[in-house]
Amino acid sequence: MEEQNDKSTFQLEFLGEYHDIVIDWNDGKYKYKETQLLELLEPITGIPRQYNIGIRLYNNRNEGFAYHYTTKNASRSDAHNSVVSAATCDYIRNSEGRFHLTYWADFNPGFNQTYIFYTLVPKSLVPEGECCIHSCRHKNTKTFFNKIKDIINNDQLNVKIASLLTPNVGYLTHKREVTEIFKKFNVIQYFKSLCTVQYRQYDFDSKAVRIEFGETKLYLRTRG
Repeated sequence: MEEQNDKSTFQLEFLGEYHDIVIDWNDGKYKYKETQLLELLEPITGIPRQYNIGIRLYNNRNEGFAYHYTTKNASRSDAHNSVVSAATCDYIRNSEGRFHLTYWADFNPGFNQTYIFYTLVPKSLVPEGECCIHSCRHKNTKTFFNKIKDIINNDQLNVKIASLLTPNVGYLTHKREVTEIFKKFNVIQYFKSLCTVQYRQYDFDSKAVRIEFGETKLYLRTRG
């Protein structure tokens, strides 16, 4: 990572291509710096930033993730975890300035829209050519990602999905309905699939995990 004139530079690998990312901490255009980061990611991924619900950075010290949401509107909360210069520089430095961009996607009834969520995983945690808990090499391909991108950018499809949802239902009911709708449109494999390496990492004694991934066994289209 390079730090010069209040700028942070790091290298990002996405779908086999490398990109240099520069965060300008003094750019007054952005109230929240993660908005600047997502704007930089938009031409790389081809997904408009308004369809991105958040981004997270891996914290090597705590062996966990620090969550940063794009906007107050996106998080649907008055609280806002904004990207902080010192902390983010620390994350980047601990990762030696090299990241692998991973993602997951789902449908948000609050927006009536499919969305994407990014994770910056240190390259040191992603084995070359292998699957791991952080990344599936089969999902992180242009063919797979482009299908998700097409779904997210398909306004007509998103309207149809939203029209089939029951309004004002609880979280668990919503998750079940979305799963059934994804099946109906034959796109569930792009949202609920896990490779076998990742699948084995989840605790299926947990109710939340069973609801989220309970039927994933039927859709293991990608295998590590």
